[in-house]
Amino acid sequence: MKLPKGHIVKTAVKHDLEVNSIEELIREVVEDSSFTGYIRILGDNGEDEEEIKIILDNGDIFGGERNFIGSGKTYSGNQCNFSSRFHFQKCGISVVRLNSDDVEMIKISYPNCLVTKDLVNEEPKTNHREEVMKKYRIKDIDESDITDLLEKLNGD
Repeated sequence: MKLPKGHIVKTAVKHDLEVNSIEELIREVVEDSSFTGYIRILGDNGEDEEEIKIILDNGDIFGGERNFIGSGKTYSGNQCNFSSRFHFQKCGISVVRLNSDDVEMIKISYPNCLVTKDLVNEEPKTNHREEVMKKYRIKDIDESDITDLLEKLNGD
C-alpha cells in the first residue's frame, strides 16, 4: 500500500518492544488523541521482519496493512489482527500526520485495508466513497490511477 508522504511528527527506535495490542502502542507513541495520519512500524520479531501500517482518522484506527517481508505474506484490514499481542526484538516507528483529503484518498484507493468493527452499540458509519469520488471527479479507479494521484499529492 502506497501512502501519501504527509508530515513526519515523530520517529523512534524501540528494543524488546512488547505490547498487548496495537492500540496500546498507539497510545504510547501518539500524544494527540485526535491524531489523523498513519503509523509505520518496521520490526524484527526474531523469526521474520514485518512492516505494519496503521491508518488513523481522528484518533481511531480505520485501516491498516501488515506485510511479512521474509515470507511475502500481506494482510489487510481486519486480517491484520491489531488486537493481538505484538513483540519485536527491534523496531523503527514513524508517526506521519495527514490532512483529511489524504485520508479520504486512502479510503477510496484501498478499500480492502479498512478495519471494520462490531457495531452492536454504535451507529453504523456510512461509506463516503461515492461522495469523495464525485468531489475529485473520479469515475473508476485502478492501481495506476492511485499511484498517479498519490504522486501528484506528494509532488513526486
